[in-house]
Amino acid sequence: MDHRDALDWLLNEILPRDPVLSLADYDEILNHVHDMVWAGHTNGPEYDEVLLRVQRAAPEYLPGVNNFLNVISVLLEQFGNGPALVDPLERLKDRLQGGGLSVLEEVLGEINGDHKKTQNQQQQQQQQQQAAKMSRDNTSTTMDPLQDPWSTPLLLDVPYIIQGLHTKSYEWTAEGIEMDKNMPIQLVSLVSEALEPALLYRQIREYLDTPTSGLTAQALKGVVEQELRNYLGVVSVLESEIRNKGDVTLRRCVLLLKEATLALRVLFGLLRDCSGLLGGQILSVVYKLTFDGEETVSKFASRILILISASWNGILRQWLSHGVLNDPYGDFFVTFRTSESDAEYQELIRQGKGGDRSGLFTFDKSNIPEYIPEKVAKQIFATGKSLYFVRVDCGLANWVERRKVELTAEEITDLRVCGSLKKLVDSIYQEVVSYLNTVLRDKFHLDDHLQGIKSYLLIGQGDFFQTLLDNISPTLARPSNTLFRHDLTSALEASIRESNARFDKEWVLRNLDARILELGHGALGWDVFTLEYHLQPPLEGILMGSMEKKSYLRIFNFLWRIKRVSHALNNGWRRMRIQSFANPQNSLSTIWPSLRLAMAQMIHFINELQYYIIFEVIETSWTKLQHKLVTQVTVDELQNLHQQFLQDIMSKGLLHTDNLVADLHSLLKHAIKMSGLVDGVFEIQYQILTGADGDYDDRLETLSEQIALVQRGFEQGVVSLLRVLRTVRDEDVQFLTTRLDFNGYYHSSV
Repeated sequence: MDHRDALDWLLNEILPRDPVLSLADYDEILNHVHDMVWAGHTNGPEYDEVLLRVQRAAPEYLPGVNNFLNVISVLLEQFGNGPALVDPLERLKDRLQGGGLSVLEEVLGEINGDHKKTQNQQQQQQQQQQAAKMSRDNTSTTMDPLQDPWSTPLLLDVPYIIQGLHTKSYEWTAEGIEMDKNMPIQLVSLVSEALEPALLYRQIREYLDTPTSGLTAQALKGVVEQELRNYLGVVSVLESEIRNKGDVTLRRCVLLLKEATLALRVLFGLLRDCSGLLGGQILSVVYKLTFDGEETVSKFASRILILISASWNGILRQWLSHGVLNDPYGDFFVTFRTSESDAEYQELIRQGKGGDRSGLFTFDKSNIPEYIPEKVAKQIFATGKSLYFVRVDCGLANWVERRKVELTAEEITDLRVCGSLKKLVDSIYQEVVSYLNTVLRDKFHLDDHLQGIKSYLLIGQGDFFQTLLDNISPTLARPSNTLFRHDLTSALEASIRESNARFDKEWVLRNLDARILELGHGALGWDVFTLEYHLQPPLEGILMGSMEKKSYLRIFNFLWRIKRVSHALNNGWRRMRIQSFANPQNSLSTIWPSLRLAMAQMIHFINELQYYIIFEVIETSWTKLQHKLVTQVTVDELQNLHQQFLQDIMSKGLLHTDNLVADLHSLLKHAIKMSGLVDGVFEIQYQILTGADGDYDDRLETLSEQIALVQRGFEQGVVSLLRVLRTVRDEDVQFLTTRLDFNGYYHSSV
């Protein structure tokens, strides 16, 4: 190997080339170094001139300048001292072998071998080098003697093959590039290195020709296209040097294309890893590359990330500033269920489907860029949804427009680097959520409506329901097919006027309505009557979705039955206490003790059950809900809190399993039957007191048997219920079982 080529390769490895430095100036510096080293000048004007030119040509911020100057000094020193050259170059070899370039050992070996010659041989070599320099000025192209005659045709075809074109020396095949089998073995490794950018270029082109969807993927393609244009510019310069018979060899081509090859490797790796990905997933792949251990790759990836994230940042800006999701290809981590118009969206809310709260917008965790923490991403998601809710559902688009939140792509990129994105998102989040809560409470009366739901659907307005039962009982005792809506509404309005409900807010009472359920022929009015609380958008979409309506219907019907049974038993108990003393000495005197015992059992059970559900379940859950609503909440958080409130009532209120509900309804039916038997006893007593004719003994005997049968069925039902309740792992439920069987009456049976 030519000594010049060896030293040329070594210096090119150490000295980085400034992009503003022309190839001619760069080569002139290297020629000065050659002359100086082979001449053995360790000081003097020529040495100072070379160092000065190197420092001017390569700015200090380039990391290889100091290494370059140090190597020059070491070489000059070792040329003067002979054998001492080995140790410093061995250390240099250890430092450079990390790059994985196999020709380094050959280069260093030749330099070490040459400098083991005698002093006379060194002087003769210096004269030969100076003569070679003069010959080089008059020679068109310098050839590596080991490569001739192969070097010239291979070298001339390099600019074409590395552009993916066919040449005489290199043929493209399905597997790659086919080289001449007769090529000298010492050229194979060097040519393989020279052809690496050709293979990378071809593979990158194949990726670019593959159709892709997504703005971020298209942006990545655009960046790669621009880098390929830059690469072709480098190839053009290289071709010009070769055509102009410059001092270019195959090894020099490899060195000149080293940075371009590295860039092609990075681009190919990105295209391969990002294939089939969208948006945030692509940004995550590029972001991980910014932490590469090689500074050049890290900076290159950072520049690519800034360029390809522009479209994604635009989506983020619109979402954070206006609650608008303009993402036709699904690049963002917020997805839109479909493209319904606002009118169709309002129809979804009217039907109780909850609009965007039930899935119009969804959170795609897999599409979050790596540089955005999941917690911050969820805040971004909630902020945009809240803005959308304010703009569309609340009809306050003017406020959204007045905010004028301006976020440029550069700002978001800087936020990624310095970590202040969380502060910005927190600021916007607090502003939007605070305004949202103000609107819901002041304009749409959220707190009043929640209180109205508790008072009328959860039977919290006690005197109102007592009055309603008094007014509507005769109507509900009729068959359901004989009931009319105006009968129910008139009783409802009368009960409001006669109770403290008349002091409630107008917008609360306006939402209260009575309705008849469709349960089929043969049902009584008691079975089909229900109250409803009609909310208007936007609160309807949050609090009264289809699932919430079903839950409230189930809870109200259960509480209404308990209220009806309690009302009937208490009325029967009062009548029994009064009329049992009117004429104690008659044929009814044997029925009263058993009847009072059965009534006392049922009243105790109903009172304990009613107390547990109203105070231990509903009031406790309500207090918990109110405590959480003191803080600012988003639409999703409000909906989740309300759903949790209903779930707590359903689970702790013994409505979470059908078997348990069936047992409770069976007990309530027994209590209603007992209330009917009490009415039958009073009817017979009235006939006896008025002296009406009739066979009272048979009727009383039948009543006694029915009372005993109903009482026995009720006790069996209580035993069955207690057996189930004692398997429930809840302290409040266990406390209920203790109160229901406070004296151990049912304990032996359980």
